[in-house]
Amino acid sequence: MSLEEDIVKDLYQLDTLQISILFYRMREMDWNQVGKQFGNQDKWAKAKMTEIYKELGFDPEMENKEKSRVLEQDYLPLVKLLTDDNEDNLMDWPLKAKKFSEIQDKITESKKPLATLIDKSRRQKPEKSVDKSVDKPVDNRRRQYLYIGIVSVLIILASFLGYLARDILIPNTPPVTIIITATPQNTPISSPVDTPQLPTFTIQVPSIPTDTPPPTNTVIPTPSNLFEDDFTGGWSDLWHIEGDQPLITADGLKFLSDTLMAIDNKDWTDYELSFDVTYAYCAYSDSNSVATALRYQDPGNMIVLKWADTVHDCNPAWYLVKNGEWTLLQILKQNQVPPGKELGQARDLVVSVSGNTYTTPYGGTITYDAYPSGGFAIIGDKDVVINNVKVVPIR
Repeated sequence: MSLEEDIVKDLYQLDTLQISILFYRMREMDWNQVGKQFGNQDKWAKAKMTEIYKELGFDPEMENKEKSRVLEQDYLPLVKLLTDDNEDNLMDWPLKAKKFSEIQDKITESKKPLATLIDKSRRQKPEKSVDKSVDKPVDNRRRQYLYIGIVSVLIILASFLGYLARDILIPNTPPVTIIITATPQNTPISSPVDTPQLPTFTIQVPSIPTDTPPPTNTVIPTPSNLFEDDFTGGWSDLWHIEGDQPLITADGLKFLSDTLMAIDNKDWTDYELSFDVTYAYCAYSDSNSVATALRYQDPGNMIVLKWADTVHDCNPAWYLVKNGEWTLLQILKQNQVPPGKELGQARDLVVSVSGNTYTTPYGGTITYDAYPSGGFAIIGDKDVVINNVKVVPIR
C-alpha cells in the first residue's frame, strides 16, 4: 500500500463532523470561523481537532506546530481531492468521497512529490540524535585543575548567596556557615602519570526561614454537563416519557413503540445535545426515523430536527412546533442522515442551539426566534435504540 493510500484509509475512518473540520481548515478558515460553522467557538473547534489528531494516530507528545505542519502538508491536500473541494460531499462521509483510484492521477509530480511528504513515521515524536563518537582521553592533570576550579566557583557562589540572604532578604537571620569536609579517596586510579587524589567537598548552607505560604495551584473550573445518561442499570428519573416504557438492552435504550423522551428544563438556553442512535434508517418505502427537539416546552411547543423521513425523500428537515401544529422551516438537501439501512451500527447525532441559531454538523443551520430557553426531547420510531445522551453548555 502506498503512503497516499495509507493516509486516505485513515481519513475514511473519520466521521462527518471530523472530516468537516478538516475541510474547513483546508479552506484556510481560522479556528473562530470553523467553530462558527457549527454554532460554537474556537475553543470547541480546537478541542475537536485534538480528537482528530488522536484518531489519525498522531503522537500526543508531538509539538502542535509540527502537527499542524504535517496536517497541512500531507493530509489537507488529500481532503481537497477526496471531497472534490465540494462541501456537499461531506454528507454521509465516506460514502460520497472519491475513491483513491479516482484521485491518484491528480496527485501531481511537483517540486516535492506528495509521496515524499506523506510519511507516517513523521507522526511520531522525532528521536533525539545520539552522538556515537568515542570520547577522546583527557589528561588527568587538566581534569584535576578543572575540578578545583569548579569547586572554587561553587564556594564563592554559596558565600554570595549566604550574605545576600542575611543582609538583604532577611536581615535577622544568622550568618551563613560554610562547612567544607575533605574526604580522602583511597581508590587508586589506573593512569600512566602519578596524579594526586582530589578531595571531595560538602557545602552546607542553613535554610532561610520565610513566612511566605507555599504556592497553591489555581484550579480553573470547567463547565459541567447539564445532563448525561448512559442508561446503565436504567434511565434517569428526570426523563418524561410518552409511549410504551422502553427496554434496556446491550446497545442502549430500545423504543417499543413510537416514543417521546424529554428533559423539561426551562432554564437552559445555549447548549449542545449529542447521543448515539442504532437501528435508525430511511428508505424510500419505509423508515425508522428519529428526531431531536431543542428549547422543548412541552410536546406541542418546540423546535424539531427530523433526521430522516420518507416525507422529504429521506432528507433532514427543521420544524417549528407551536400549539401542536408542525410548520416546515427548512429542508436540508442532504441524503439520508443517518445514511442507509445499516442495522446495528451506532451513529453519533449532534445538534446545538445558541441564541436563535440552531445547528447540526451535517450541514444544516437555521435562525428562528421562537423560544428563548427550554429543555430537549428525543422522538423515535419503534425499534430505535439510543444511548450516551449528553447535554453540554455552550459558553
